[in-house]
Amino acid sequence: MRKILFAVCAILSLFAFAENKNERLLVFHMDFNIIQMRRDLVMELLHTASKAGYNAILWEIENKVMLPSIRSAISPDAFTQEEFKEILAEADRLALEPIPLMQTFGHGEYIMNCPEYRHFRERADKSDCYCVSKRCVREFQLNLLRDYIRLFGSRLKRFHLGGDEAYWFGSCPVCKERDRMELYVEHLESLAGELRSHGIKPGVWDDMLSDKRKKNQVYKTSLPNDYTLWYWDYRIGTEEKYTVEGEQSLKKLLPLKNEIVLCGASQSWGDDPFFANFVVHRKNIDYLGAIARKERYAGFCLTSWSVRQCLKRLQRPLMEYAADRILKPAPDSGADWKRAVENTFGPNCTVEMADELIRGSWQLSCADSRMWSGLKEGIPPPKGWLKDYLATRPQLHKNLPGRAKKEMMRTKDALERWKKIPSPNEAVKLAIRAAEVKIKFYEMMTLALEGKNYVCPFSETVSLYGEEQSPRSAENSAKLVLGFYIDGL
Repeated sequence: MRKILFAVCAILSLFAFAENKNERLLVFHMDFNIIQMRRDLVMELLHTASKAGYNAILWEIENKVMLPSIRSAISPDAFTQEEFKEILAEADRLALEPIPLMQTFGHGEYIMNCPEYRHFRERADKSDCYCVSKRCVREFQLNLLRDYIRLFGSRLKRFHLGGDEAYWFGSCPVCKERDRMELYVEHLESLAGELRSHGIKPGVWDDMLSDKRKKNQVYKTSLPNDYTLWYWDYRIGTEEKYTVEGEQSLKKLLPLKNEIVLCGASQSWGDDPFFANFVVHRKNIDYLGAIARKERYAGFCLTSWSVRQCLKRLQRPLMEYAADRILKPAPDSGADWKRAVENTFGPNCTVEMADELIRGSWQLSCADSRMWSGLKEGIPPPKGWLKDYLATRPQLHKNLPGRAKKEMMRTKDALERWKKIPSPNEAVKLAIRAAEVKIKFYEMMTLALEGKNYVCPFSETVSLYGEEQSPRSAENSAKLVLGFYIDGL
């Protein structure tokens, strides 16, 4: 009886979504933060998204397109505007609405690490957060916003103004004199007026409007109702405690008049540097997807945070699964997942094999250097940083080698089954390569943490990332991942 009821509910929710399909959003996040994706990969992801049923792309281009206002911060291998407009034209052909994302509070490292822009910082020692009380910051961001509008052109209907994880926001002497939320909304409005003048709807991440970690916190904001709130939660549905907390946060959204897009992830914090965790993300997507189909919500976005460095092509099952769970959910979610896995890796790769290989240990995130400072700086750590860090945490230092060895052995066991797949396709071959590099990575980590001699798999890691990134970006990514170990711990 429960299965029948579930099937009926799934069908009804499908009809409810389909009735508004021209209005409801199904968004894939194309994130260029830290990495420069190759053009062929971008095109492939666009086609994967379109075929799966997505109708919009959240473009977080950072400094990977040559915009005049950030001339000093542009990545050396950035797309020219002409090159990027060709990409946008293909997205147009695929009926994928573009939604640019421009960071306006935190995550401005790629700007404020440049000497020319250091005076924009809220704190001199932190490169991520803008001091929005400074007139020069507002003028800079307004000019950058206009660059985005010119680049994307008349196709724009929506614009995402970022605004998440601005931990130092409101901490400088001038900002401290203001009501924090009043200043937050004031700065957003200084930019949103430009968007409205072009008929573009503003949006913002939800987390700075309410601290989701505080159970009794409510959304206290004078944010105008025409903003879209992008609500992200990458843990809800994965464990009971996270689900309870997430449900409490979602209830606080209900009284708001703003439209709301729910956001899950195909890679996020906790994933290892090679594989997104299929088990964790699938649970999160399934849970949020069921909620996103309800009439109250404007749609669903699958974020893909590139700072985690997981290979994009190996996230395709999660992309397809998310679309299925929104657009045409099967009564049995396992059937949707099985189809998504087989579409990528072929019929000889079982769900169990995919789940065994493509996962990682969240307990080991501190022992690689992707975000050694806690920020998205995109620069390798200082020599000896991990050794000094672990010196103050002897129990962690004691436990890490065993955890790394366990992950290495688990991956080896899973890989043996993958190597027996007959007539492997390109995705299977890529997964095997990634697993082989991952094994060398954790072998190195184990030996280094035990104070033994080790070999750093730098060239192998560069080559692997080079499958999807520009040569310069692949080398930089390898340095970010292996930074603790390249020149000795």
